[in-house]
Amino acid sequence: MICNYCNTRPPCLIRQFTGRHCCKECFLDNFVSEIHETIVQYDMINNNDRVCVGVSGGKDSSVLIDILYNIKVTYGYSWQLFLLAIDEGIKGYRDDSLAVVQHIKDKYNLPLEVLSFKHSFGRDMDEIVIKTGSKNNCTVCGVYRRNLLNQGGKFIQANKICTGHNADDVAETLLLNLFRGDSLKLVQQSSLLNNVDGITRIKPLFKCAQKEIVLYARYANIEYFSTECKYLKDAYRGKMRDFINRLQITNPRLVINLVNSSLQYGSSKSIESVEIDANRSKCENCGSLADGRLCKMCQITEKLNNTL
Repeated sequence: MICNYCNTRPPCLIRQFTGRHCCKECFLDNFVSEIHETIVQYDMINNNDRVCVGVSGGKDSSVLIDILYNIKVTYGYSWQLFLLAIDEGIKGYRDDSLAVVQHIKDKYNLPLEVLSFKHSFGRDMDEIVIKTGSKNNCTVCGVYRRNLLNQGGKFIQANKICTGHNADDVAETLLLNLFRGDSLKLVQQSSLLNNVDGITRIKPLFKCAQKEIVLYARYANIEYFSTECKYLKDAYRGKMRDFINRLQITNPRLVINLVNSSLQYGSSKSIESVEIDANRSKCENCGSLADGRLCKMCQITEKLNNTL
């Protein structure tokens, strides 16, 4: 048996979404090329863009910044790359992963900003969980993280915010919104390029299998923090991840099929999404788009203020 790409070397893996046998060398080359093609095909990054890359020290963002940096150097693009990390205040998790973020900063010689829940909102996730329990942790954390990503992007004066969401993440989010019956989020999060307050959010890894991201990190000798958040086990997303993993045993293309379905849905509903945003009101507190008196972040903050 030989590699289906070079027809020379013995294979070391089978590509998850295509079933093709692939050697290490061809995998490294093709993985980067596929992400480059995604960036070009969907017009994600243009010359002179200021790109704020969300980094956590985990596998996805560590691989993302490595590939973006190498594509920029290889093709002579004039992107400007900036690193932004969010410190949620989770002891034994985020404090350790930020050491990897510092390593990334030094390795690629890129500017880094770190924003914390404690400094921005007056409380960290550990405090929130102690006071409110384990329910809805990921919702609170996700809303706060997205807010700080946008704040950081504005501070850096970026016009693009780039995150390491992979195909598995996209599939999980699609099913979460379907199972919750959240049609608004289904429309918004199925759109490939989302514009929030003048900054476009992009996901160059959205067609990449999580397992292949891990393999790329291993073969390319990329350091990353591998411990999962200690609160994930109580989250609905964690259960959805387990559900998808079980189904993938008999259907290896399940994730990419869900990603393609999400793309088709987002494309067909793009006009509706614009109309929904146009008809939404402004949050009384912060001025962001809202479905009622307050936006989601201010609703959560108000509830926490009454609880803590």
